[in-house]
Amino acid sequence: MPRQVSPDAVGELMAENSGEIFLTLVTIESDGLETAYLVVNNEDIVSRGNTHIAANFSLPSPDEYEDQLPGSTFKVDNVDRRIVEIVREMQGTVRFIKEVVTYSDPDTVEEGPYRFTLKSADYDALYVTATLGYEEILNETAKAGTYSPSDFPAVF
Repeated sequence: MPRQVSPDAVGELMAENSGEIFLTLVTIESDGLETAYLVVNNEDIVSRGNTHIAANFSLPSPDEYEDQLPGSTFKVDNVDRRIVEIVREMQGTVRFIKEVVTYSDPDTVEEGPYRFTLKSADYDALYVTATLGYEEILNETAKAGTYSPSDFPAVF
């Protein structure tokens, strides 16, 4: 469950003048690849022992429509060949985790984590774009059948 913004952060958000900077962190996990850590900033940030590399990306809050599951679009500038290599080498389930922290205390998550799975990805000379959504647990099949001693020995 996503964490709510702390009272200190709310105070900074509501203040007429604030010196606090809120940073969006994204962690990209994929089977067989090294985990990638990104931050929307002009310098790298260390949060909870992980160095998040400065990048220009957008990951808005999930869209919510009545007839479909929420989703979002991750868009990052294609300025580093490593980003395209990650997209080409992705295998299995790719997970995106979005969190918001403050510059003064990057180890405290103020909002999130929001966990997405990759649905599709595309890239061109300017951008890498990924369509994200939540794990589709509503489309998973439920076990059909009966309770039997071989499947549920503790019941018998």
